[in-house]
Amino acid sequence: MVHIRVGELIVFPEVLSDNTRRHIASQIRAFCLFATHFHELTALDQELPHVKNLHVVAHVNQEDASAPRERDITLLYKVEPGVFPFLIIPFFL
Repeated sequence: MVHIRVGELIVFPEVLSDNTRRHIASQIRAFCLFATHFHELTALDQELPHVKNLHVVAHVNQEDASAPRERDITLLYKVEPGVFPFLIIPFFL
C-alpha cells in the first residue's frame, strides 16, 4: 500500500484490519470500496466526517416465515447513502 495516492480507488475484500482501514481513511484518503456483512465496520463514518457509507439497494423476499434462512435477494443496481437496513448473512453450500 506504499503506492496508494489521494484520488485513487481501492477495492478490498471485507477481510481488512481495522488499523489498515483507519490509516487509509485518515492518512491517505483514497477512495475505497469494500463489501461486508459486518455492520461494525461501518462505524468509521462516525469518527471521520469525510467517510461515507453507501449500500446497494436490494429487494429481499422471504416467502416462507417458517424457513427464515430461505429468502430471495435481488440487487436493484441502485446505490443509496447509509448502511443496508438489516443484516443479510450469506450462506454457501
